[in-house]
Amino acid sequence: MRSRSRHQTLRKSAKPLVIGTVSNGDMAVMQRMSVEFTKLHPEIKLEWRVLDENTLRTRLMSDLAISDGQFDVMTIGSCEAPIWASAEEGASHN
Repeated sequence: MRSRSRHQTLRKSAKPLVIGTVSNGDMAVMQRMSVEFTKLHPEIKLEWRVLDENTLRTRLMSDLAISDGQFDVMTIGSCEAPIWASAEEGASHN
Protein backbone atom coordinates (compact mmCIF):
# COMPACT_ATOMS: atom_id res chain seq x y z
CA MET A 1 0.00 0.00 0.00
CA ARG A 2 1.45 3.36 -1.03
CA SER A 3 1.36 6.26 1.37
CA ARG A 4 -0.03 9.57 0.21
CA SER A 5 2.40 12.37 -0.45
CA ARG A 6 2.11 15.58 1.56
CA HIS A 7 1.04 17.38 -1.63
CA GLN A 8 -1.86 14.96 -2.21
CA THR A 9 -2.99 15.32 1.40
CA LEU A 10 -2.92 19.11 1.21
CA ARG A 11 -4.84 19.14 -2.04
CA LYS A 12 -7.68 17.07 -0.63
CA SER A 13 -7.91 18.81 2.74
CA ALA A 14 -7.19 22.45 1.85
CA LYS A 15 -9.86 25.02 2.58
CA PRO A 16 -10.87 27.14 -0.39
CA LEU A 17 -9.58 30.68 -0.68
CA VAL A 18 -12.75 32.78 -0.27
CA ILE A 19 -12.83 35.85 -2.52
CA GLY A 20 -15.41 38.59 -1.99
CA THR A 21 -16.09 40.71 -5.04
CA VAL A 22 -18.71 42.86 -6.72
CA SER A 23 -20.67 41.88 -9.77
CA ASN A 24 -19.21 43.91 -12.62
CA GLY A 25 -17.44 43.35 -15.92
CA ASP A 26 -13.90 43.65 -14.56
CA MET A 27 -14.53 41.12 -11.82
CA ALA A 28 -16.18 38.74 -14.31
CA VAL A 29 -12.95 38.88 -16.33
CA MET A 30 -10.97 38.12 -13.18
CA GLN A 31 -13.18 35.11 -12.44
CA ARG A 32 -12.70 33.79 -15.98
CA MET A 33 -8.93 34.27 -15.67
CA SER A 34 -8.93 32.35 -12.39
CA VAL A 35 -9.79 29.18 -14.30
CA GLU A 36 -6.30 29.24 -15.81
CA PHE A 37 -4.80 29.89 -12.35
CA THR A 38 -6.55 26.87 -10.85
CA LYS A 39 -5.33 24.71 -13.75
CA LEU A 40 -1.76 25.74 -12.94
CA HIS A 41 -2.31 25.41 -9.17
CA PRO A 42 -4.84 22.60 -8.64
CA GLU A 43 -4.01 22.49 -4.93
CA ILE A 44 -5.54 25.97 -4.49
CA LYS A 45 -9.31 26.06 -4.59
CA LEU A 46 -11.07 29.39 -5.13
CA GLU A 47 -14.55 30.18 -3.85
CA TRP A 48 -16.03 33.34 -5.37
CA ARG A 49 -18.69 35.22 -3.42
CA VAL A 50 -20.16 37.78 -5.78
CA LEU A 51 -22.28 40.45 -4.10
CA ASP A 52 -23.74 43.81 -4.98
CA GLU A 53 -21.50 46.71 -3.95
CA ASN A 54 -23.50 47.84 -0.90
CA THR A 55 -23.78 44.31 0.50
CA LEU A 56 -20.08 43.66 -0.01
CA ARG A 57 -19.16 46.95 1.68
CA THR A 58 -21.45 46.16 4.65
CA ARG A 59 -20.06 42.64 5.04
CA LEU A 60 -16.50 43.93 4.81
CA MET A 61 -17.08 46.47 7.55
CA SER A 62 -18.77 43.95 9.85
CA ASP A 63 -16.09 41.36 9.06
CA LEU A 64 -13.36 43.78 10.09
CA ALA A 65 -15.24 45.01 13.16
CA ILE A 66 -15.68 41.56 14.68
CA SER A 67 -12.71 39.80 13.04
CA ASP A 68 -15.05 37.28 11.47
CA GLY A 69 -12.75 36.28 8.63
CA GLN A 70 -15.48 35.39 6.16
CA PHE A 71 -13.25 36.51 3.27
CA ASP A 72 -9.60 35.74 2.60
CA VAL A 73 -9.43 38.22 -0.28
CA MET A 74 -11.67 41.16 -1.14
CA THR A 75 -11.63 43.31 -4.19
CA ILE A 76 -12.00 47.05 -3.81
CA GLY A 77 -12.54 49.68 -6.46
CA SER A 78 -10.53 52.75 -7.33
CA CYS A 79 -12.90 54.88 -5.22
CA GLU A 80 -12.25 52.79 -2.09
CA ALA A 81 -8.47 52.42 -2.51
CA PRO A 82 -7.58 55.94 -1.25
CA ILE A 83 -9.96 55.53 1.71
CA TRP A 84 -8.34 52.26 2.79
CA ALA A 85 -4.86 53.68 2.21
CA SER A 86 -5.68 56.67 4.45
CA ALA A 87 -7.13 54.40 7.14
CA GLU A 88 -4.06 52.17 7.09
CA GLU A 89 -1.72 55.14 7.22
CA GLY A 90 -3.61 56.58 10.17
CA ALA A 91 -3.53 53.24 11.98
CA SER A 92 0.21 52.89 11.51
CA HIS A 93 0.79 56.30 13.18
CA ASN A 94 -1.21 55.42 16.31
